[in-house]
Amino acid sequence: MHIYTRGNRILAYAPLRKINHIPTEEPKCYHMRRLSRQDVDAMASLSAVIYGALAKGQECFIHKHDRAYYEQMMNNPKMHFVGAFNGRQLIAMSYVRIVNSRKELFEEFPSSNISFLGRDFQAACLGADSVHPDYRGNSINANMIHFRLKYAGHLGVKDCLSIIDRENIWNMRPYFANDFVMMGADVDPSDGGNIALMHRRLGAKAAYNKDNYVEVPFDHFGLLNKMFAYRRVAVGYNSQTRSLRMVCCDAYQPQQQMTAGIFRGKSADAR
Repeated sequence: MHIYTRGNRILAYAPLRKINHIPTEEPKCYHMRRLSRQDVDAMASLSAVIYGALAKGQECFIHKHDRAYYEQMMNNPKMHFVGAFNGRQLIAMSYVRIVNSRKELFEEFPSSNISFLGRDFQAACLGADSVHPDYRGNSINANMIHFRLKYAGHLGVKDCLSIIDRENIWNMRPYFANDFVMMGADVDPSDGGNIALMHRRLGAKAAYNKDNYVEVPFDHFGLLNKMFAYRRVAVGYNSQTRSLRMVCCDAYQPQQQMTAGIFRGKSADAR
């Protein structure tokens, strides 16, 4: 992906290699930019397509919104929607919301553990990661995350946060690819879904040894919750073993120590 500026606008383009799983006959690119009020109809239409394509059990992966919601969001100066286009067709969208109060933060990042942000924080919350089903397989989600990190940096924000449904392994990988860590888990009060808490600090990153890890199946929630509470974070996902890669890190829960018995060998499979 190539990111560039034009005036005070941040723009990007990246290769579009396939449509509906069929390789494109000629080289093409999709383009990314901030969305505006003129894009509301396309946003509502894309939201309906994506929600309608969810498989059974995936309803918590993304919230369903109508046109009125997007119109309202355009009135919020702290909400910045970005989109990817194939020509004039909106094929993906997501947002960056700037928050600097506990109430605003809890709406996006429902966790009691926010001490790592400091007292007078300003954070960028990334949400609504949405890609049209016909355009999956083009790294659009990973590129949108990277684009929003640049956008947040342009706005002077250092801490970037996101939540992911704990069953949505497809959305974990692009966040890990953009150096986010999974530093905890909670329940989304808006729909009761089990969510993973993701964090990325622009500039100086949390100290951890990415190569010294243990693997834990992503759906062993009980064990993972214990590990999150004792100085462990996830820094990657292994598709072959369907496991999270857990490492030691003092940045989020430094007050307690994990019992030595959990960390033996390169894998863990107790629930």
